[in-house]
Amino acid sequence: MPNVKVITDSGCDLPDNVSASQQIEVVPLTIRFGEKEFVDKQDLSPEEFWQHCLEATDLPQTAAPSPGSFEKAFRQAAKDGYNEVICITLSAGISASYQSAVTAASLLNKEIRVLIFDSKLITIAQGMLVMEACSWSSAGLSLDDLEVKVKEMRDGLRLLGTLDTLEYLKKGGRIGNARAFLGSLLEIKPLIELRNGIVEPESKTRTRAKALTSLVDKVRQAEPTGKIGVSHGMAQDIESFTTQLQHQLPDCTLYIGQIGAVLGAHTGPGTIGVAFTPSLGFNK
Repeated sequence: MPNVKVITDSGCDLPDNVSASQQIEVVPLTIRFGEKEFVDKQDLSPEEFWQHCLEATDLPQTAAPSPGSFEKAFRQAAKDGYNEVICITLSAGISASYQSAVTAASLLNKEIRVLIFDSKLITIAQGMLVMEACSWSSAGLSLDDLEVKVKEMRDGLRLLGTLDTLEYLKKGGRIGNARAFLGSLLEIKPLIELRNGIVEPESKTRTRAKALTSLVDKVRQAEPTGKIGVSHGMAQDIESFTTQLQHQLPDCTLYIGQIGAVLGAHTGPGTIGVAFTPSLGFNK
């Protein structure tokens, strides 16, 4: 058994079968539709979340896990025989998940060594970081060595995305400098980027097709290496998009997942995100 337990939150959008097979503990956020509150992934699957979005009159709201939820996960890791924990959270610039985990770790009285790591990422990019951390832990890396490897990977990852609607950005908050898009009087399809843990405007196009083509081109121009993560929120054109991406980058392996409630509550249906590690300088 590895010495280091890998824990994360449900903002990583890892499918249940992946987290279960790699024994990754996922601490859930909560989602509220009006007066109804749901525990992410437990009370509400990604598919059910998107169905609620179609039916609800109010846009959803999300809340970070409580410190108690993280504390419970840390204590369970100690009971299971782990000596150390790395907890990789949603970007602290977007969610209070990181601070909740820090508070929880301070309550442990040295029962187990816990490192709280701000991924500065979200959705598939955070998920890729978590999966690699799990692989490195299984290979026998210590917590100190794991921190170095995870930081190195985090600092190299890029996350780009395109939105099909600005409605969720207008009402949802937590959008960083992407508020710049909201002043536009044009019907646009924006591209966004997560930079240093904050959502930033990247560029904008007038049609969905142009947005997807631009997204593929920007990834291709960066000459990514290894795996590319793609996540989407009920995007009807996801198959066409991944076909374009695979055609342009045949030597890369695509990992495709679904955007869940945490990101989806702020970006809406039709969102597509791409996480990758450029081999060249990233083209703005």
